[in-house]
Amino acid sequence: MTSSIHIQPFPGETVYSLVSRYHLLSANANESASYSALYSSNRARINAYLPSQLERTGHYFGLPPEALLWNHTLYPLFASFITPRRAQELKRAMFLNFGSHVGEKAGLPQSKLKFTTGHKHCPMCLAEDLEHVGVGYFRNSHQLPGLNACPTHASQLFCTAISDFSLDRSLILPRSDLDALPADNASVKLSRFGASVVQQLQTRYRFPDYRRAYRIQLNKKGLLTKNGNVRIRNVVPALKAHWASLEKLYSHQFECQDQLLTFEFVGPLLRAKTHYPTHPLKHLLFAEWLFDGDANLFWDADEEEQLILPGFGVPNVGNKHTHKNDFFSKRETRRRSIRDYMDEHPFAIRKDIKAARNADFFWLYHNDRDWLEQQLPLPMPPQRPKKDWHALDEKVCKTVKEQTLLLSEPISVSELDILLGGHRWLTKFLGNLPKTHRLIQDQLAKGTLKKVGQPK
Repeated sequence: MTSSIHIQPFPGETVYSLVSRYHLLSANANESASYSALYSSNRARINAYLPSQLERTGHYFGLPPEALLWNHTLYPLFASFITPRRAQELKRAMFLNFGSHVGEKAGLPQSKLKFTTGHKHCPMCLAEDLEHVGVGYFRNSHQLPGLNACPTHASQLFCTAISDFSLDRSLILPRSDLDALPADNASVKLSRFGASVVQQLQTRYRFPDYRRAYRIQLNKKGLLTKNGNVRIRNVVPALKAHWASLEKLYSHQFECQDQLLTFEFVGPLLRAKTHYPTHPLKHLLFAEWLFDGDANLFWDADEEEQLILPGFGVPNVGNKHTHKNDFFSKRETRRRSIRDYMDEHPFAIRKDIKAARNADFFWLYHNDRDWLEQQLPLPMPPQRPKKDWHALDEKVCKTVKEQTLLLSEPISVSELDILLGGHRWLTKFLGNLPKTHRLIQDQLAKGTLKKVGQPK
């Protein structure tokens, strides 16, 4: 079955927005009727940037599913930073009715990053859309998770909050009663880079060899050693300085801040032995700094195929040296380094040795582990860090005050908790936050917040 209403997506429009416009034009009694016509089911869910059932959607509107996938979702961005096999599995899940598998194939649960859920829009883009095409719509470039600025107008994005972590069933379009607010410069810079990467992917229609592109630029900036190792001690401080103002942006997303702005992910992301697919936002944070904001450099590896990089060594033809003697010589040197340090520091624990003799420690760990284990002191039992509830209480209370000032209408405490990242600080753990608890009670009494099920 195909739609009796001729409707085409606007450039860069999300699939959710397209279906919402169809619902409003169709004059169907409710969302269930529109979902039944589209998907033969009165209960459907459309994710803001990784929707499923694209084959059904494309067939109903007379659109190629492949075009929807590349031009109206963030599949190109997510697929760029996972394995080819996983990218194919993600594509299949988005084409078919496998919505519950999409997040898994995109690596969202493994990333452990939680962002405000919903559909984002820019009031200035909306005003232009209303003037030029007569209707506002949600743009794909605004939906990048973790990015909160419009790349075109440098204004803050407003999020239409939804329940159940972006598994909503209502079909709406952006609100036009919001005033534009300027965004932080760092946030704008990151959003523009992210939008540029997505645009390059859609234009080139192929994924970059990002690991080689990273090494090319690291080498040009003198951040690779002659053996091909990354100078992490130089990279991480530079990243922290570059993105210093983002700390305030992510301050209300408590777990994200620790994972992102410490840049502890950079080492595993760059090293061959520890590399694993990771969330696109981590790549955007690193690549924007490394490439000086030029998304084209992701594809620089294509033009510099013949460049021999440190760590990408080529065999020395005609040299009959077997490296056997080199191995034993290197092993003895690194063993001696560990022994000398332990003799000088008899009370050192494993962590101290690892920090002081990092290169020697990990070379032996990978090549001579039995000997290393015999030399090292017994491992210390792990100790779970204590939660500083007082500091967290102060932080949550401040954030709740800021968020409630931005509300145009009352929302429930649960909805507010989702806006703060969904960590259940305002529900399950509220008893541990007395100051925040008193503030919530005051806001409920004033009517700024409401209880679940209470009418607006």
